[in-house]
Amino acid sequence: MFVMGMVGAKAYDYSYLTFEASDGSLVAVSVDGLTISVSDATLVVTPKGEDSSYTFVLSSLSKMYFTDDATALQPLAANSDLEVKAYTTDGILLGTYANAAAAKAALSKGVYVLKTKSLTFKLSVR
Repeated sequence: MFVMGMVGAKAYDYSYLTFEASDGSLVAVSVDGLTISVSDATLVVTPKGEDSSYTFVLSSLSKMYFTDDATALQPLAANSDLEVKAYTTDGILLGTYANAAAAKAALSKGVYVLKTKSLTFKLSVR
C-alpha cells in the first residue's frame, strides 16, 4: 500500500501576498499588517505604514497567492506618490526618487526594478 504524506502550509508561513490580474500583471505586498477589504466588486489592499492603497476590480483579478519573496513585477502606476529606489536588472542601486514619475524622468532608456517599502515593480523607460 502506498502512503502519501502531505506537507501543510499556513498563511503566516509566508512574507508576501501576490495578486495576479487577468492581463498577467503582478503585485506582491508584505503581509505584515496588511489590511484587505471588499466593497462593490473591488478588492482594496492597504499595506502597513503606507498612505495609499491598491484597488483591484474583482472580475479582472485572476488569482492571489502567498509567497516567500517579492519577485512579482508589474508597472508602477504613474500617479503613485510612494518613494522608490531604482535598481538595474543586475541589482545595482541607481538612486532614490520621490515617486515613479520622477524616476522615469531621470532614468535613461531601459528596464529597471523599482522598490517601495513593501512592493517591487518593473519600469520600462522608452
